[in-house]
Amino acid sequence: MSCRIAAKCISRRLLYDITVTLANGQYYPNWRRGWQNVGAGETFTKGWWQSLPAYVPLIGVSDFDLTVTDVTPAPYNQPPYPPAGDTATNGCTVTAVASGR
Repeated sequence: MSCRIAAKCISRRLLYDITVTLANGQYYPNWRRGWQNVGAGETFTKGWWQSLPAYVPLIGVSDFDLTVTDVTPAPYNQPPYPPAGDTATNGCTVTAVASGR
């Protein structure tokens, strides 16, 4: 799962997080979270590989959503600079089954 945002003309600050909704309905906002400064003209790509242990609430369909948001602070989010707030989102649905023993 990955998202991409490009810093078009000046350095930007990006916040990224994963929100999880497990098959049993448990909800974990900001399950994984961080931020990154991106230089002018650079493209930022963030992804996570995650190995999940055998866990009963995972049996069924679980949703993982990765969101990257431009949170560049003032004065660099005000004219003549581009505003903060651009967002990219990507989701992943995981279906887990119990092994037959």
